[in-house]
Amino acid sequence: VPLVRLLAEELGWEPSRVSLENDTNAALLAEAWIGAAAGMKHIVLVTVGTGVGGAIMCDGRLLRGSKGQAGEIGHSILVPDGRPFGVAGVNGILEGYASASALAIRAKEALSADSSLSELKALDCEDVFKHAEAGDKYASD
Repeated sequence: VPLVRLLAEELGWEPSRVSLENDTNAALLAEAWIGAAAGMKHIVLVTVGTGVGGAIMCDGRLLRGSKGQAGEIGHSILVPDGRPFGVAGVNGILEGYASASALAIRAKEALSADSSLSELKALDCEDVFKHAEAGDKYASD
């Protein structure tokens, strides 16, 4: 699907003024433009959600790398031969320990019967934080 062309047509812009960008790079560009990093030329931004992302700006330019993966830290090996995670094909990656998805998976693995989380049919990261705020010791640990 030619998204750039379609979006340019819809906006009435030249296609050269439209580009697609991944979420973490876009977040870094927004912070550099009008956010907490406005006016800075050297920025590192890390996002944590279902995965872990990273973006780097050096001398006011977004670093992309030869394959567009500069700053992408989520699949970096944190623990050699560590825990499996998703379909990455490599164990021990950062996302397997630090992402919201990993937190929910780890909470399910050793769920204590006396935790309020054990009453839930499905469990996600938001649940863990809500139950921790409500005083569930297992969730806060």
